[in-house]
Amino acid sequence: MLLEQQVSWLVVESMLFSKTSSDAIGLGMKVVVQLSKKEEAKALPILLRHSAGIVLAQRKYILSEDALRALRKAGVRFSEFIA
Repeated sequence: MLLEQQVSWLVVESMLFSKTSSDAIGLGMKVVVQLSKKEEAKALPILLRHSAGIVLAQRKYILSEDALRALRKAGVRFSEFIA
């Protein structure tokens, strides 16, 4: 299972940060965040309105800058990952 998660992460990461790939699939600028269980409960209604984000394992999400702004405005706390 861990190997499967790592492989999936690598595929998403390469799609995300390769300019050609992200342009081709319309991802644009995206950020990977991780939420606690409590913060995820607050964030889900906001994310359903704002984002066609991607859900990864362990409460990690790939989100647009607009979705991040909405989470910050609502006071949702999260960890941000930089590639």
